[in-house]
Amino acid sequence: MLKIYTDTDTDITPEIAAEYGYKLISMPYSVDAKTTYPYVDFQSFDAHAFYDMLRGGVLPTTSAISKEQYMQYFIQDFAEGNEILYVHFSRAMTNTFDAMDQAIASLKKKYPNARFEEIDTKGITTISYAIVREVGDLVKAGKTLDEILEWAKAEVDHFAMY
Repeated sequence: MLKIYTDTDTDITPEIAAEYGYKLISMPYSVDAKTTYPYVDFQSFDAHAFYDMLRGGVLPTTSAISKEQYMQYFIQDFAEGNEILYVHFSRAMTNTFDAMDQAIASLKKKYPNARFEEIDTKGITTISYAIVREVGDLVKAGKTLDEILEWAKAEVDHFAMY
């Protein structure tokens, strides 16, 4: 069975994630040494307050999640032998995917029947949001994992924002 994941850096809300069947990985950010996990530490994102904070000169920092956190997200689907697709923000923007790679390698050793694939949206927020929605539409249309990966190989590089 195909299980799909995305992360909060794609700007997908829990409501939209549920519409498509995505499991949502919370990517943390910190402000004044306080780390926040979106949709874990709060249920609704207050964009107005967040952008007022930015306009006021406060810049949040981001941090990678650990190998263990990734394992917690994926272990059930690995144990069940599911096909797993993670549509995520750009690998080039963070080292968090190094921890993910370590987690996946460990899980594959323990659960060799599970299949893990990823789509790197090569962007963040708006670009990633659009790609996540497109992939979600493909899943809802009954496309196979291989069909979705072929679509991504042909289309991801054509998404742009001006």
